[in-house]
Amino acid sequence: MLDSGHLFANWIPIMSFLQGRYALKAMVEVRYMSEKEKVKAKVEKVAAVSLTSDMWTSINMDAYLAVTCHFVEEKVRLSSVLLGVQSHTAEILLV
Repeated sequence: MLDSGHLFANWIPIMSFLQGRYALKAMVEVRYMSEKEKVKAKVEKVAAVSLTSDMWTSINMDAYLAVTCHFVEEKVRLSSVLLGVQSHTAEILLV
């Protein structure tokens, strides 16, 4: 829902006051929970969703799997939400 530029642009003035990595971690967790609740509220209102997946391998040969949810909101606006990204192995995919 938010692009990375929008997300971090709001934090630049705040970052100069951070006392350590734990403060930043706490801020990210609070923002994550807030955005998660907003997305859940939107998805609950729609009639249908489409799930897509994408798999790729990094330059270090680490394999990743991402799942995205696509839906049409009330005002006929297409929205997409990244549900998760996880590293994986072939054994995990076979289960």
